[in-house]
Amino acid sequence: MWIYATLALFSTWKFMFAPMAGYLAGLSFLETLLSCLFGGYLSASFFYWTANYFMTRFSKKNTKKTSKSLRIKKLQNRRKINRRIIKLKRLFNPVVTCWLFPLFLSLPIGTIVTAKFYRHQRVTYFYILIGISVNAIILTSISYMLHYF
Repeated sequence: MWIYATLALFSTWKFMFAPMAGYLAGLSFLETLLSCLFGGYLSASFFYWTANYFMTRFSKKNTKKTSKSLRIKKLQNRRKINRRIIKLKRLFNPVVTCWLFPLFLSLPIGTIVTAKFYRHQRVTYFYILIGISVNAIILTSISYMLHYF
């Protein structure tokens, strides 16, 4: 029971590497898949529905009283990162963004970024859950197939 809970908690943050940990822990394919799905769904649901809170908290934290030159430097760095993310958003459609951002940026950060861009579309949450399901199947399959090679 503790192994399942540990794997689910591990997959809430490091979803890409959790299936390998399930294989190393001696779990079966289905046990690993279900544990990773549970942790991924838990993380994505929490951070999708609380994304607005985290975005406003981040904004307030960065506007605290600091020196003017430091604020300008932070703002320039944030603008560079935002430009890169917006270029990626324009490059991919919402389905691909909801599928890849939570995988490569980590589930919490990717879900918050996706919620920021596509919260106005009702299907965004379901695209994220479907993307997590597809990623879990692919990553778990790869983890268990590497054993045979």
